[in-house]
Amino acid sequence: METDRALVDSPCFSKERLLRILGVTFGVAVGIGGTIGIGILRVPGSVAAQLGNSGLIMGAWIVSGLYAFAGANTYAELGTMLPLDGGPYVIYSSGVW
Repeated sequence: METDRALVDSPCFSKERLLRILGVTFGVAVGIGGTIGIGILRVPGSVAAQLGNSGLIMGAWIVSGLYAFAGANTYAELGTMLPLDGGPYVIYSSGVW
């Protein structure tokens, strides 16, 4: 419990302003991730066409859904571990990730 309090009281989490420590690389990575993420709107039809079998299509959706669920649970756990404003910025700048 003391370590949680130490994280909250650290200068990285001051309420006055957020520190700018992530840099351009992180911004570029977020932009690339968003661009790749938009593929979910365009790709499923061509993947289904290549797989051909409805069982394989459903299997691919189930595996992908479980993978996304695991990622969402990871962010939920990190969010409860660091209950502060700032979203991913707080997680990455705290060094927990």
